[in-house]
Amino acid sequence: MLQEFGCAGDVLIERPGSKPWPAAPLSGPIYVCSNLCVATNLPRCTQLAAVVDATPCERRGDLVFLQNAMLDTFLAQRDLNRATQAVLYLRANGKSAVDIADSEDTALPSTCATGQWAEAFAARLAKGDLSCSVCAAPEFASAMLEKHVSICVHNLVGQLHGGLSVGEVGAAKYETERRELYDELLTVGAASLNVRPLEAGSRRVQIHIQASLLPCVGAGVWLMEGPQDYN
Repeated sequence: MLQEFGCAGDVLIERPGSKPWPAAPLSGPIYVCSNLCVATNLPRCTQLAAVVDATPCERRGDLVFLQNAMLDTFLAQRDLNRATQAVLYLRANGKSAVDIADSEDTALPSTCATGQWAEAFAARLAKGDLSCSVCAAPEFASAMLEKHVSICVHNLVGQLHGGLSVGEVGAAKYETERRELYDELLTVGAASLNVRPLEAGSRRVQIHIQASLLPCVGAGVWLMEGPQDYN
């Protein structure tokens, strides 16, 4: 998807270490599209770490992380505290994607990004008629927490009821359970991280369910943006 919205000079890299690092471009955002796994206790959960490790040290600050995860600890361990990150609210539409939130309803969550390359990422999405707001780190932390809590809620409710799918958890009969668990975890998480919680409620939780249905791109994929005038 991101490659479709790209420009001349974009470089797609697959599988960490499979080929020498490209000689160009020398600057600009590098979109990290691998799976969100960051744990080290499962073989497939080392993918994101492998992507970072395979990126030349001088280009790691250009990485743009698109994973649905709270990456603060992971990034801090690699001196990437100020790396660009994004929270995506998109749903699959065939081989492409569309916005989930209604742009006229500001109470609903929408895709946002923060960091050095946030504006470049928003500009790329705009080429595909997808919205993305650029926000400061505190606002982004609230959005990331909300998305993470929602994922946890869907997984917990699903397991409590015998292993339901994400779509099944979205049924009306689980609405009260979802909302109460969501509000509780969001409040605790916001207090723990010292961030301002966003508006809670069942409508926002339902939007998160749709966002969770967007499939990941695959294991160990970068997209380097071609030369642009970023000034």
